[in-house]
Amino acid sequence: MSQKTTISIIITLLALALIAGVVLGCKRKQEKIETTGQSSTIEEPTSKTTTQSATSKPSGSGPIKEIKTSQININDAEIADLQKAVDSGHQPWRLDPLMVAKAEASKYGFSENDTFTLKETMASVGVAKVEAVHNEKMYFITLIQPIPGEGKIWVIQRIED
Repeated sequence: MSQKTTISIIITLLALALIAGVVLGCKRKQEKIETTGQSSTIEEPTSKTTTQSATSKPSGSGPIKEIKTSQININDAEIADLQKAVDSGHQPWRLDPLMVAKAEASKYGFSENDTFTLKETMASVGVAKVEAVHNEKMYFITLIQPIPGEGKIWVIQRIED
């Protein structure tokens, strides 16, 4: 076997191991970390729209919660800690805006019965829009990448009705 073939096989195996790690990591219980502190704002240019949905399993009926709509404060130190954790292979779900919206939404009144749909991703500026339906009412969740780019985390910036 040539050296070039051996290197190709090793690269392929490493890529498969990385993909398996991400898939397995996404299935772990999602740790919820509250964001507080300094706010960020971003201009939102037009871009390509993608649609993806996630609906939770229905559970027993519980009290109807009011959704907290507002700008969400973002703590830069906490963001840095979360990015370091993701860079180390932990919480890979934070790289997907739909999964972040779903995992973090309960802090703002959403329930596991609500439906979340990724409506728009503007990767070049690190902005995504998720539509959430709670008790038949539609809300819009804006997520940002504090540092835009591939391999960077997403956080909720704003919730609007």
